[in-house]
Amino acid sequence: MFRRVNPSFNLMPKKPRLIFNIVQFILIVLVVFVVTFIALYAVGAVPNSFKFFVETPIVSTSTPQASSGSNAGPVVDGFLSSPNLPQWIRIPSIGVNSVILNPVTTDVASLDQDLLRGAIRYPTSGVLGQGTVFLFGHNTGLPAINPAYKTFNGLRTIKTGATIEVDSATRRYFYTVQSLSLVNSTTAYVTISANNNELIISTCNVFGAKEQRYIVHAAFTNSQPITGQGA
Repeated sequence: MFRRVNPSFNLMPKKPRLIFNIVQFILIVLVVFVVTFIALYAVGAVPNSFKFFVETPIVSTSTPQASSGSNAGPVVDGFLSSPNLPQWIRIPSIGVNSVILNPVTTDVASLDQDLLRGAIRYPTSGVLGQGTVFLFGHNTGLPAINPAYKTFNGLRTIKTGATIEVDSATRRYFYTVQSLSLVNSTTAYVTISANNNELIISTCNVFGAKEQRYIVHAAFTNSQPITGQGA
């Protein structure tokens, strides 16, 4: 004779079943956390206390700075508005097309907040046509509603000889890429010079990794007047 088996009866012993349920619960919690974090990250809503990386590069205090005149000009809503400061950047070969902000502070927390709006000109660097213009910004391969997280996406693929266009209020400046390097952010720093007419761009290696950064050096080529806004 056949015995009727209760289909609701669980053949797994109680102790292994308990361990299985605990592991399953932990996995669900981790998945929910990761999904929630990515969703908050995508809209730029991750609290600073929970960020495990910062984009703002570490600039050595021994770095030669551009002349004090590089920060001259009126301040509007916390940003410099001098006509020879960079306002927009394009790199046609890799699809970069971003506004540039010109903050007055070098405070890391403040700069990280400004990066939620686009590329940043480091406050002590030069102006267009005079000195080293140092720009930095985010890049990520993760989904992001805020386009500022993708400011310098593709920078790692830029080729020597590529053209970079940077607009001021009245002129468009052209730079030619000289080199691309991957550096250790804790031991390497950018040299900001008042004498070199160049552009330097920095972005992190990958999301969540602050140890390495891509650095692009580009030499000034020429400039020309522009009409209207370069965006």
